[in-house]
Amino acid sequence: MSRMAHILIKDLTMQAFIGIREEEFRNPQTVVLSLKIFTDINLARQKDDIHYTLNYVKVIEEIRLIVKRQHHKLLEYLGGDIISHLFASFDAIQHIELKVIKPKVVPDTKEVGVLISQDRSSYEAQ
Repeated sequence: MSRMAHILIKDLTMQAFIGIREEEFRNPQTVVLSLKIFTDINLARQKDDIHYTLNYVKVIEEIRLIVKRQHHKLLEYLGGDIISHLFASFDAIQHIELKVIKPKVVPDTKEVGVLISQDRSSYEAQ
């Protein structure tokens, strides 16, 4: 029987060109990403070897590339882009929950953002 677990990446903070206002095309903004990535950990629990699990360092490297490669107008689009790319790049991923936040961009709020949840079967059905 396989053992599902989730790999956590919390508060990955980076600069991104994101938004629809004119100044957002010129000036990068802080985005904060947190992910729960569901994967089978059975072999990793048995063998204690990085080759049998999802390498979160490689996942973070991929996310950085996606964020930096283009201007995204919407947090929703950036989140969908990240999720699609991770499913395409890592076969071990079964489900992803992704939170994308822009902190302190709207007066009287700590943050605004989106929370997206998707499983592999719905990704493959697209």
